[in-house]
Amino acid sequence: MSESSERPIRVLLVDDHAVVRKGLRALLDREPSIEVVGEAEHGEQAVRAADRVRPDVVLMDLEMPGLNGIEATRRIVESHPDARSCIDQRQPNNRRPVTRCPTANSTCYD
Repeated sequence: MSESSERPIRVLLVDDHAVVRKGLRALLDREPSIEVVGEAEHGEQAVRAADRVRPDVVLMDLEMPGLNGIEATRRIVESHPDARSCIDQRQPNNRRPVTRCPTANSTCYD
């Protein structure tokens, strides 16, 4: 990041597996232009965390207990239209992947 007043990209990590969140945080913490501002282990926590920390980007798991990643993303983007989401749509056990992202502010990947 330059010496100017640019602020880092604020990221919220959402995954029901702690080891995944820990690994993503370890990778992102190496990048000076990114700041991990919070973590959540399910969709309801993600919605509350987004209200609290106001992330620029949400890295969201698709399948989580309770509120899933798609509905959590819809709620977050509805409340925070400037936030962008990146949804991990990989499906275990060869289930059919999601083909549509929930909002225009989302990017899904396999």
